Parts: sequence; structure tokens; C-alpha cells
Amino acid sequence: MDAHVSLAMALAAGPGTVAALVGAGASASAGLPTAWQVRQDLIRQVAVAERAPEPADPESWWRARGEGGAGYDDLLAALAPTPQGRRDLLRGYFEPTAEERDREEKGPGAVHDALARLVADGAVQVVLTLNFDPLIETAIRRVGVEPVVLDSAAAIAGMDPLQHQRALVVHLHGHYLSPETLNTPEELGTYPQATTALVDEVFDRYGLLVLGWSAAWDTALRGRLQAARSSRYGTWWVDRALLSDHAQQLAVARRAQEVTADAGDFLSRAADAVEAIRERRVQDPTTRSAAVSYAKRALSGRSVAIPLHDTLRRDVDRVASLEVMRSTDFEVHGGWQEEYARRRDQLLAGAETLTALVATSAYWGDSRTDQWWVPTIGRLAPRGVHGGITPLIDLRLGPATLLTHAAGISACAAGRDDLVARLISGYRIVWQRGEHSSGATLVPHVLWADGDDAELAMREHLRPLLQGDLGLGVGAYDEAWERWALLTYLERHRARHNRPAHPLLLVEDHEPVSTPALTLLRRDLEAAEQGVGLLGHGNLGGTVEAAEVELVNFQRVLDRLAERDELADLARQGGSGWINTQPRYLGRPDLTVR
Repeated sequence: MDAHVSLAMALAAGPGTVAALVGAGASASAGLPTAWQVRQDLIRQVAVAERAPEPADPESWWRARGEGGAGYDDLLAALAPTPQGRRDLLRGYFEPTAEERDREEKGPGAVHDALARLVADGAVQVVLTLNFDPLIETAIRRVGVEPVVLDSAAAIAGMDPLQHQRALVVHLHGHYLSPETLNTPEELGTYPQATTALVDEVFDRYGLLVLGWSAAWDTALRGRLQAARSSRYGTWWVDRALLSDHAQQLAVARRAQEVTADAGDFLSRAADAVEAIRERRVQDPTTRSAAVSYAKRALSGRSVAIPLHDTLRRDVDRVASLEVMRSTDFEVHGGWQEEYARRRDQLLAGAETLTALVATSAYWGDSRTDQWWVPTIGRLAPRGVHGGITPLIDLRLGPATLLTHAAGISACAAGRDDLVARLISGYRIVWQRGEHSSGATLVPHVLWADGDDAELAMREHLRPLLQGDLGLGVGAYDEAWERWALLTYLERHRARHNRPAHPLLLVEDHEPVSTPALTLLRRDLEAAEQGVGLLGHGNLGGTVEAAEVELVNFQRVLDRLAERDELADLARQGGSGWINTQPRYLGRPDLTVR
């Protein structure tokens, strides 16, 4: 396995368990000088200013002058004793001019940008850097994260615990503007107590991603790594050249994966891989609520929702391959209900995430995204007809039925009338030696043939998804169900399909009985245009006149059903009593009205 893949797998599986240790190679690759190079150049400038020959060994030349050591701090104290003076002196080394900024010089390089991506993603939360420049924190800020930056032992001593850090950058050897820096061999030989404690904790608790560190000069850091216990997480040591002897010894002791590669390229590929792993996990949600959240993000308009298209296709294929969809055994010895319930449970569980994706797409999508899933409903309805027990055969229509109802109710709630009409009348289902509209064929009885009220079972099965996860709430869900139930009943009645005998609709009054869903539908049809919206795809006959005929006939059906309920009520009251005119459900005297 490539090292960048193993790193990505570790970061995706355990976000924040690997800390980065960034050496001078990262800054050098971005075009910035190391502290040693800064010292050398400053001394040469002094020599030029004094019109002395350019020294071959700048540090020896400086010490021979008797003006103090040639360490970074001593040199700066001699040349610029005030903070502003140091900033002015060093600005040219670490801060780009306007021209350099236009040329994208002295800014974060590939290493810094890739590391910032990992920090923004939460994959890396602790970064130890040996460099004086601010390139790491600059890159992190560019991706919208404000890091905690520490550049002294005092700051380290007062920091919050590591486990509370979201994006921590520690300059172990100081910052070019800080008064305390570690640069000379003597300074790098021993760390302050607070720094030592932090380094020990990181080396013990975290895996390590080492980038561009030779380990040749940093005696104290090298010693802390040698003394560290073996981490429970891995170590990846990346350098464009073969590791130095010191680095090689540390890598072997740490059981590191040694990677000879450009650190920027390696880390960019690792960051890409982490994103790909995360995206795949999101695109293949395993729960209903996760599927709704993923589809909402994909349809939010911030980007093209192409991954949602691919996710829908994969989930359709997965549902189509379920055992119950592939089975051709429809004979059961003895009672069929137990086997039927087993297969239905498998279908409902197997289609849960796909149903959530489709329902969310129906609510938040548009005609373009509808093409990603509407045609698949018909393809989920098998064409083969086999002999056997009818409910077991019809159960293979279960996924298509579930998707159609979930999408239809969602579309009703969103006011997407054209999609509602398309789901009811816009495509045909070939089934049992006949071809019928989806609205007439994909009925709740397919999934609940073993119960007394398939309509009610469908409504309550979809309630947690649509009322809860999709966020419709109680009122909007019930209203959307009523509209969908009315429209699908009208289609079944028009196709002379006799299920269900009693539509699950709220009714009220008496002679004539009325239903709020019918009242709203009549109002909407008054403003409807021929052949579009609710009248699209031939739904309700395709014209206002044909729809009105359907509604008049439906009113007669309602009145007859209400009369039967009234006679049954009177019989229960001994032949005389009061007639219920309150909101109620026809044929369901015990069903509570919310």
C-alpha cells in the first residue's frame, strides 16, 4: 500500500490522532530562508556595510569582532535591540513585498496548503514546527480556521490541554518576531521544562507525520523522541532526500514508514485521499437521518450535486440486489403471512436510506435532479411474472411503491405539482400481464397485504422520515399525506382499481360530507392550466373539465361511504341516536384525529 494511502486511512479513521512535525525543509521548499541562512546573510550585510571583504565563514568573522555570539538572538540584539527594529530588519526575509506577493513568493507552499486542508478537515489538530516563519498559520487561516499559535515556553506553560485543541501550531524554536528563539547548538541542546513536557506528551500520545526534518542539529528534540514510548499510532517520515543518519535511527526506533518524496506532493495526495474517503462515507449514508442530511447538503445549491446522482444510482443497484428482489420462490407451505412479513421487513430495512435520499430529492430538488431517480422507480418494478402466492409476488413491487409514496408526499409538501402528477400518471408499470399507471399499481397493499389497513400502515411508516428527518412537522406532513392520498385514490378510481375501499382522508359534516383535501384541490384546479402542474402527464384526465368530472364522482363515493358509516353508527346505538359530523376518518371509527 502506498504510504500516502496508509496515512489517509489512519487520519480518516482516527481524526486528530496524528500530529505533524515540520522541519526546515517545508519552509525552504516555499522559498524562505532558514534561521541559519538568515544569520549568515545578516553578518555578510554587516561586512558589506563596513566595506570589509565578504567573509568565507560569517559566524567566525562575527565572533572575532568581540561583539557577542553569532546566535540568532545575540545577533539580533546587537543589530536591532528593539522589537520594531527586529521586525524591520527581518521583514524582508519572511514577509513578501507587494511585487513578491503578486509573484506568489514567500507565501505558503504546497506543504503548508495541504497541511492546512488536513487541519480544516479535523484530520490533524496539532502541528509542531521548527521554523520561525508564519507560513503554517497563514495557510490554516486561508481555509477559514483560526489556529492557536504558541511561540514561547511561557505560552506553552499556559496553554489548554492538548485534547481541547482544535488547531494548535507550536513554534518549538520560537517565531522570528518573538524575543525568545532557539538556534545555536547550545540553545538547541536543552528545552525549557514546559516545552519538554509538551513534546513528551505529543510523542507519547500521537502518531507522527514528520515533514522535512533532518534531525541533525536539534539535539533536545532528538533526545525526546528517542526517549518516547512507542506510540499506539503510526509514524510517517517524509523527505525528498534519503534520511540522515540521525533521522534514520529515529525512524527505525519509531517503526516509521520512510517516504522519499516531495513533501508537498505527498501531503497533497494524502489530503486528497482523506477527502475521498470522507466523501465516500458521506455519499453512502448508513442511516435514514444521515441520508437526509447528505441529500440536503448536495441540493443546497453551493455546488453541483453530481455525487448525489452517483449515490442514488449505487443505492438503487443495492436495493435491486436484495435477496427478496431476486427471489423467484413464491410458494410457502402452510401460512404465508410469516414469510411475507420477513421479506417485507428486509425490504423496508434495505430501502431505508434510498427512500430518505429520494424523499429529500423530491422536496428540495428540481426537474433536472428528478431525472436522477424518477426513471429508476419503474426499473425497480420487476417484469417477470411467476406462479405462487400473490402477496409474495406483489411484494417485489415494494421498493418502487415505497419510493413513489415517499416522493409523492414530499412533493405535495413542497408544492411541486408537476412532479406529483408525474409520479401518479407519468410512467407505466408492466405487471401481471398488464400495463397500468404507477399511481394505480404501486398501492400500499403491496407492502401491507397481511394487515387490516395498508393506507394507515404506509402513512405511519413514512411519518418518522418525512415529519421528523425531513422536517415537515406534524401539520405539514398530515396535510401533504391528505393531498397525496386523495390524488392517488382518484387515479385508482379512474383506473377501476378497487384498493382501498376507504381512502385515508379526514372528513367532516354530513350530507354532503366534505374533506379539506378535496376543498383545497378544487381551489387549486380553478387556477390550473391544461396539461401542466397537477394536470400534467394526463393526471386527472389532463384538463380542468375532466378533473371536475373525477371530483364529482369522488364526492358521490364519499357520500356513499359516509352513509355506510352513519348506518353502522346507528346500529351500534340500537337503531337510533346522533349522527357524527365531527372530523373523522371514513371506515375507521377508532382512528384518533390529531
